[in-house]
Amino acid sequence: MNRGERRVYVKTFDGFDVYVDGRIVYFPSGKAKEMLAVLVEKKGSSVSLAQMAYLLYENSEETRARNTLRVVYHRLHRTLVEYEIADIVIKRRGSYAVDTDRFICDFYEFIREQPAFLNSYSGTYMPEYPWARNMIPYLDNLYRRYSGQKLKE
Repeated sequence: MNRGERRVYVKTFDGFDVYVDGRIVYFPSGKAKEMLAVLVEKKGSSVSLAQMAYLLYENSEETRARNTLRVVYHRLHRTLVEYEIADIVIKRRGSYAVDTDRFICDFYEFIREQPAFLNSYSGTYMPEYPWARNMIPYLDNLYRRYSGQKLKE
């Protein structure tokens, strides 16, 4: 991040929230916020429209879910523009991603074994989203490994 750019922090442990210059971002809808959470979890990999539709609307018919996603993305984009951080999301034809260089994320820093983040994981990872539960065994294993390293030092 360059000087003068807004400092964006994404929190995934103990609940998903986004902060810009220390102030929380308020999302217009839960689905817009969840869409961003999905993209953050994918760590910069693209998420197709079909994948996003399944994750956000798994019990809906796909065409209907895709149409609803357009509205959800518009709301997300409008919010990011309002907070002057629209560049954190990359939209391509039929897919979405995040630019991981545009923000700091506790999840990413924990995986990278950054000392300031090693104790940030307390066993909960985006608990408001059922699809996020799949990441917990991986994070638990990392936490045990990191804890073992600290004990040996």
